[in-house]
Amino acid sequence: ALAQIPAGAAIRDEALVLQGRVLIQEARTLKKDSAAPERAAEAAQKLQEAIATLRQAQGQGLFPTPATPKAMYLIAVCLLEMGDQRGALYQFQRTASAHPGTPEALAADFEQAELLRRLKRYDEALAAYGRALKPIADPQMYDNPWLPLDSLRRRALQAYQEYLDGHDYPRCLALVQSFFPAFPKDHALQAEAEAYRTWGHNLLAQTEHLPWSKAVPVAREGRRHLRRAGAIYEQLA
Repeated sequence: ALAQIPAGAAIRDEALVLQGRVLIQEARTLKKDSAAPERAAEAAQKLQEAIATLRQAQGQGLFPTPATPKAMYLIAVCLLEMGDQRGALYQFQRTASAHPGTPEALAADFEQAELLRRLKRYDEALAAYGRALKPIADPQMYDNPWLPLDSLRRRALQAYQEYLDGHDYPRCLALVQSFFPAFPKDHALQAEAEAYRTWGHNLLAQTEHLPWSKAVPVAREGRRHLRRAGAIYEQLA
């Protein structure tokens, strides 16, 4: 049906974006069939076709169309599906910088954050999480076809948990500072309190294996974090 739309039609670029999305979904379906190795080659071919289609939708003119940021974002998604993390990262960065304020820019910033965290570029990841989360001034008005709010919150919490489990408490707390208003205030406070509480208990546990002279300052810092957690829990209550 999409192929019937003539090249000069006003909606041609949007039709090409939709064709690219169909090809991406076909590739994902093929990749799920792990019992058939030949499916992987078919999936890769579908993704290459999607990129070629989306490059047409992206346009070559001086002025972008509404389809341009969509095409740029989906090209990055294709590269990510193909396992080209660095290529995908570059394309997400291009999308976000070229089209600020669009749903594609927000989703691209979030995907950048996830990729940077996997590449262990943690400070850059935190900055990207902030760029994605901070613009969400009112969750009730949030509407992003590429990154639904439930998915954004779930994935942000997974990043938080990874930092917490890895005892990277400063970065865990830095991420929490971006949670509100994308998350309800009480959820953001609870996450902050939990990070301070865990950090405090971790430090106190370390003192059991330290000589007295070193244990005293570590215990002092641990109690300071626990007091901070207590103050936040009081605010939450």
